[in-house]
Amino acid sequence: MIFVGFLNIIFARVAGQDRLTRILCYVANLTTAAFGILIVVVDNEPQVIFGMLLIALMTITAFLLNK
Repeated sequence: MIFVGFLNIIFARVAGQDRLTRILCYVANLTTAAFGILIVVVDNEPQVIFGMLLIALMTITAFLLNK
């Protein structure tokens, strides 16, 4: 999650100017979200659900940042 956060900061700094950075950021966010969903299915603890909410927020803002 920290790595994807750093990647999102890089994406925000270039503001969508670099196509490869945008694609890598989208792939990393979607992969992290998929793994987050799997973790919530396996372990339904409140802290896991909160982590998934943070991952979802991070993914949604990354997709909205490009517009």
